[in-house]
Amino acid sequence: MTIFLRILQLIAKYGKRAIDWCWANKDRILNWIRNGMAIDWIINKIKEILGIR
Repeated sequence: MTIFLRILQLIAKYGKRAIDWCWANKDRILNWIRNGMAIDWIINKIKEILGIR
């Protein structure tokens, strides 16, 4: 859960929409963490899903 909160801190600069998406998809993000995906990969994937450059 600590890593999830760190991801929230890093994604916060992209706005409320990004934070809301993370909370709504917490299980997906935790699964990525559990599968060993790097934090930068997770951030990039969230940005890709949300269409953020």
